[in-house]
Amino acid sequence: MHQPATPLDTSTGSTQEALSLLETIGTHAWGATAHQLAADTGMPLGRTRDLLHTLALTGYVTPGPARTWRLGDRLEFLARRQAHQTRLAGA
Repeated sequence: MHQPATPLDTSTGSTQEALSLLETIGTHAWGATAHQLAADTGMPLGRTRDLLHTLALTGYVTPGPARTWRLGDRLEFLARRQAHQTRLAGA
């Protein structure tokens, strides 16, 4: 289970919270509900929902069946870019 972010300032705290949500969603093979994610991260449910909707607008998460949330296509794109950069750096 991830520990809740301890914000140094509002911007850093929001970033830490969003990354914590992404990491936590990644631990649930079939996705997770907002309630599960709030419990796992220690974030308030309202904050969890707000961040999920923001992440969905940018493609980092996507809604799944039964009110679950899953990792989005944007993360797959970034993973491919990272792998490409790693190959180039090793060449």
